[in-house]
Amino acid sequence: MARRFLARHPDAIGLDLGAGLDSRALRIAPPPTAEWHDVDFPEVIAARRRLLPEAARPHDLAADVTDPAWPPARSPSTATARSPCGPRSGSPSARTSPASPGSPASTTPASPNAGTPS
Repeated sequence: MARRFLARHPDAIGLDLGAGLDSRALRIAPPPTAEWHDVDFPEVIAARRRLLPEAARPHDLAADVTDPAWPPARSPSTATARSPCGPRSGSPSARTSPASPGSPASTTPASPNAGTPS
């Protein structure tokens, strides 16, 4: 489903919430015009960085999506032009939220102008 959505919306932003050790970005090969974000707890993102090749994790984002304060508010100093989540996770100003037990698991490709994927 994500591959078909990205084919129809090559400028989309894909979010894999509760990504775990999923290597979906490697398998679906999003076009270079798309952004792919794998979101999970900080401990899981740390494991992804140790275990998965960089191509399988283009934008890792350590966050607790069950926290009511997530996603963090954007500010000019932390947000990028396209990313709703701020800078790439490997950058010095990347944001993280405290971890808590449990992790939601869903993959939601998103595009601000595309409407709901079918």
